[in-house]
Amino acid sequence: MYASLVLLTYNRPHFVRRTLASLHSTAAGLPFELIVVDDGSDDATRAVLLDYAARGSISTLVLNLGDNMGVGVGINRGFSIAHGEYLVKLDSDLEFSEGWLSAGATILDYDPRVGAVGFFHYWHPPVHAHEMLISRVPEAPIPYEIHADFVSSAMMIRRSDYLKYGLFAEFSPGFSEDVAYKKLLQANGLSMALTARDYIHNYGFGIPHSTVVLSDGSVAMIHTSPKVFQAS
Repeated sequence: MYASLVLLTYNRPHFVRRTLASLHSTAAGLPFELIVVDDGSDDATRAVLLDYAARGSISTLVLNLGDNMGVGVGINRGFSIAHGEYLVKLDSDLEFSEGWLSAGATILDYDPRVGAVGFFHYWHPPVHAHEMLISRVPEAPIPYEIHADFVSSAMMIRRSDYLKYGLFAEFSPGFSEDVAYKKLLQANGLSMALTARDYIHNYGFGIPHSTVVLSDGSVAMIHTSPKVFQAS
């Protein structure tokens, strides 16, 4: 049993270096493969990722050498080659706390009514955590909360649900394909959960040079180094 982490990036060399360093220096609590999707970067980001791949720090690196395709295409590209029981969408501006990954898996295993797990609270509109809160579940092995929505810079779902409900929309207004997918899960009776404590810090949220922008492009190269990073 392991998770597939799909990290999306675009023109963020310093951010992606910081995020990968945090990911590998933190005990996730569950084995994982790391799939990085670079969606058309035209700065130093690609060189940073090729260096990590050469050192064996990335399981699979997907490079789009064309124009940027957007969030939905990137997520689907990563999830389509993933093998884990859990699928995790990550942006490239995150820092992680010990046990973050096993915490998400524990919540999904505990409650089949939960369709997606987020790992941090966001305290500003349009998804202010206080306004989104529906209920708390403090008795769970990993305490969590049910929310109407959460910022999905880090979002964990079951592979079985992804296969059941289909791909992420590849284009939607405001690059909100992950938001649309949460609405799809909710329409099928599944809830959105947030860990009661923050396991992830989204240090770049709202900073210019977003993880993705929207245009046109195609995958030109896939570098693969089959590898599962064991839990520590």
